[in-house]
Amino acid sequence: MLQVAEIVEIGIQQKEGGMVKKKWLLGIGVVVLFTLSILGAGSETSEVELRVAKTSDAVSLDPHDAAAGPSMEVYVNIYEALTRVAPDGTIKPWLALSWERIDDYTVRFYLRKGVKFHDGTDFNATAVKFSVERAIDPDNPARVAGSLGPIAGVEVVDDYTVDIFTSEPYGPVPLAMSYFIAVGIVSPAAVKKYGEDFGMHPVGTGPFRFVEWIPNQRIVLERFPDYWGEPAKLDRIVYKVIPDPQAQHFALERGEVDLLLNPEPARILHYRASPKYTVYETQGLRVMFLGCDTAEGPTANREIRKAIAHAIDANLICQAILEGTAVPPDSFIAPSYFGYKNVHLRERYPYDPNRAREILEELGWEDHNGDGLVESAAGQTLEITIYAPEGRYPKDRETAIVVQYMLQKVGFDAKVVIEPWGTYIATLGKPGLEKGHEKYDLHLAGWASAPDAVQILEPLFHSSRMPPESCCNWFYYENPQIDSLLDAARASTDPSERAELYGEVQDLLAEDLPIIPFAILKEIVVARKEVVGYQIHPLDFYKGYFYTIDIEK
Repeated sequence: MLQVAEIVEIGIQQKEGGMVKKKWLLGIGVVVLFTLSILGAGSETSEVELRVAKTSDAVSLDPHDAAAGPSMEVYVNIYEALTRVAPDGTIKPWLALSWERIDDYTVRFYLRKGVKFHDGTDFNATAVKFSVERAIDPDNPARVAGSLGPIAGVEVVDDYTVDIFTSEPYGPVPLAMSYFIAVGIVSPAAVKKYGEDFGMHPVGTGPFRFVEWIPNQRIVLERFPDYWGEPAKLDRIVYKVIPDPQAQHFALERGEVDLLLNPEPARILHYRASPKYTVYETQGLRVMFLGCDTAEGPTANREIRKAIAHAIDANLICQAILEGTAVPPDSFIAPSYFGYKNVHLRERYPYDPNRAREILEELGWEDHNGDGLVESAAGQTLEITIYAPEGRYPKDRETAIVVQYMLQKVGFDAKVVIEPWGTYIATLGKPGLEKGHEKYDLHLAGWASAPDAVQILEPLFHSSRMPPESCCNWFYYENPQIDSLLDAARASTDPSERAELYGEVQDLLAEDLPIIPFAILKEIVVARKEVVGYQIHPLDFYKGYFYTIDIEK
């Protein structure tokens, strides 16, 4: 069995980042410049560049194909949606100036005029129609198109007015139109030009435009001079892919990067205490969980899932592994979500290894040979595979190893499979091998979305959202009662009724446990003191939004 000393593995691999070299003008004035530098009146380039350390590279810069953090933390600066979520959870105008409900099936959006795409073409109602219909194309939907609810299409009213219509009554249409990871407005001309390669040549309306992407090395954006709003203060953003947290830290210390999007939890106290850095933090919306295969294997048994819940010490993970950068959850969504209900998960399933062992014994699994692992009467061990990414979430690798240790302590023959994010997320979405069940019994993941329960409970738990046809019911979970409640909540335009229905869903989930939540992450970004104007957001969709940033010289 795994020993405690083996729980956390730390690999130190420094990766040298290139310093930005300032180029001096040569010619008659060279002596003057040299003299001024000696006198302390040196000259500096006017270019303002933000260098950002990324743990994982993007998968694609097309919102149609990539909806996870490593991609969206870049393209949030490239694309805009019709609306956006403010830090307080309210829905604000973005590319739409205003909107109104026409009837139960239609919301009319009045668009901003004078907006240009980065390729010089005009933003208008036709572009909105193209982008939304591209996202909901039944033959090739956006990866998280299901999160748009029953959005059925777009009608152009005039050049700057569109009607978004639904197949059934649906309350949160303006919220759905903030979901830029599905309906970020793209340039129709650029999509037609680049086709399947659009994700390597992204074109939106945002404050920064795409310049360069060298996979697994860097992505470069530059300020868009024709942006419809105030021009960004930064001239350029350079994202450097530095997978190792130690290497990220040393790059920050040496001044090779200016900002860490995913700082190592163990160093947060150091950054807070240092006058060289600013730590931006807020309670986030991302719930971390162990997803259970409810269709096949040992976790198809609900009692096994309950034993696992009792075996997991969420407090230890949040405090010791995540270094206090997370809190244990009491439900399946964060308290800030509309529709949240406290279903007292910590009271229902307290950390209790003895209770976990009792459940296993009741199911006929006992340690017959004294090796610490339980066996069936036929001598077969209770094998369970934990699938996890590395570098996507804070301490994801270490958390998976700790979970393995906790499960071994109560008798599971637990194994861990850890893969890079791109491989991991592709596997979760496969139909396969037929369904991917040979790959994992448990998987470690997190979910955050616009703060409405429809955006997390439906994609994760509605039976229609199983891969490969849809996303993201990676648990192959089917509960007709939950489907019915989710359908009713989605169709209702009464907030009180919706909240009550979502509460009932959470009650049922607390009994079934298709996932085992163990942490709600804080959103934390660390920057050098020279970086000013950054605005932290509880929704990590916007964590990489750098429009307001400047760098003091």
